[in-house]
Amino acid sequence: MTKIIILIACILTLVSCSSTKPTNNKDKELSLTANNTTTIFDSPNGVVLIPGVWQTLNYEKSSGQQYYQNSEGVIIAIAKMPKKSYSFYKSSQKNYETIKTFTRWDREYREENNYKTKILVENSELEYQIWKYKDDNQIDNVYLYAGIDDYILNFLVYTDIWTETKKIEFLQETLSSNIE
Repeated sequence: MTKIIILIACILTLVSCSSTKPTNNKDKELSLTANNTTTIFDSPNGVVLIPGVWQTLNYEKSSGQQYYQNSEGVIIAIAKMPKKSYSFYKSSQKNYETIKTFTRWDREYREENNYKTKILVENSELEYQIWKYKDDNQIDNVYLYAGIDDYILNFLVYTDIWTETKKIEFLQETLSSNIE
């Protein structure tokens, strides 16, 4: 009888620890100081640090994007994908060339679907680009694309609550948290 109870307890423990996708069970909050909290996204391709406290929404498997929302109602998406997973990737390209190609590839797709796009920041030294497009709800989608090692980081801020400047600052802070 004791063996059966132990077996059932082991099975329940294993079942409660399993996870089907990289969302709730892998997202953690790490308290850094009394005024600074970071949310950790443990993506299939490695950890990404996100400044602030964010609640998990949904995971888009095809793009690798994990969506979050904060207490203000701001929505962000974070992805860390291997460069080689993109059709445009060429191993001979320099890192910043890959990021420029990725930005162009995504912008062209949006423009083909009648969205207006605009590059906001180009930083060849830190090898990232920030750009935006306005969606059907007339909300700016502001993206930051950066290359780190064999991966492309894809950060999105989707809100009409923050100014464009605040969105850019948040994206740059998120990148900075992941390259130090």
